[in-house]
Amino acid sequence: AAEEESRKAQERERLQRQQIAHQEQLLERQKAIETAQKQVISAQDAQNERLRQLMLESYQLSGVEIALEGIEKSFAGVGPMLNRVRDDMRSGGMPLPEQFRNHWQYFETCLANGRLSAVKGERDQWMVECLLARPQGFTNPPLYCAPESYPWRAFEGLLDLILTKRFVVESAAGDELFAFTQSARPATVRREGMTVTLTLAGPRVKVRQLQNTPLRFRVERANPQVLPRKARLRSLDPLVKFDGSYPLAWRQVKVGTVRQPLEPGDEPQDWEITAPVAGPFRMRVQVDERFWRNAPAAPASPPALQR
Repeated sequence: AAEEESRKAQERERLQRQQIAHQEQLLERQKAIETAQKQVISAQDAQNERLRQLMLESYQLSGVEIALEGIEKSFAGVGPMLNRVRDDMRSGGMPLPEQFRNHWQYFETCLANGRLSAVKGERDQWMVECLLARPQGFTNPPLYCAPESYPWRAFEGLLDLILTKRFVVESAAGDELFAFTQSARPATVRREGMTVTLTLAGPRVKVRQLQNTPLRFRVERANPQVLPRKARLRSLDPLVKFDGSYPLAWRQVKVGTVRQPLEPGDEPQDWEITAPVAGPFRMRVQVDERFWRNAPAAPASPPALQR
């Protein structure tokens, strides 16, 4: 009986060891499965992140708005600018037409003092609407500015007073983000009081270029005293959000060099190129959840204008 009891105890011990070994094998398999699952999840997360980064690299903003404040000194130059435009046209054999004198009597006053809204056409023409007070009440004539006409040159001259020949929003490293030049005008221009709001359609700026990027404002050489004192930069894209206001303390900064002689025949020298710069500023960019669910849309085009 004692031998039988000992045999049964040994058998129970053997079975227990088998069960323990089996449980350990199951645990090892479970750990291997969990490790494999984590690796798959990690790989999926990495792939999703790569896809997100590719979308940020490829998606272009559909539009941006820039509002400039404190530009009253720029508008003080409207009168002299209009005189220069008229003189240039007369010297080029293009006197002002009688029709203009009869129907555009408020145009110059509008540019200097009125509340105006302008849309640029696909053929470089401008359609300007101006609200101007007069003794009989307000007048709001739509003003069609055909390219190279007097009103067109006058309105273009007004933009040069506000933006100089080149107004750029760039990264602190000097990479151009948004630019207004004589060959790249805003899609729309709106003026209320001493604030001018400009829109740029389809600026070809990628979201990745804006994220965590200090930005600065730069203009062509100009007197900092007549430049805007504040700027607001706002996204018009429904999937990419940013909206910031920045005080503009302008200072002269070296932006490049040019090698040329002082006089013809002299040895070329390196000359610094400086320009008024304000910044850098930090811009917070938020991506809407819809951005990840929808395919990127094509950038918007400036509105077309038909005569």
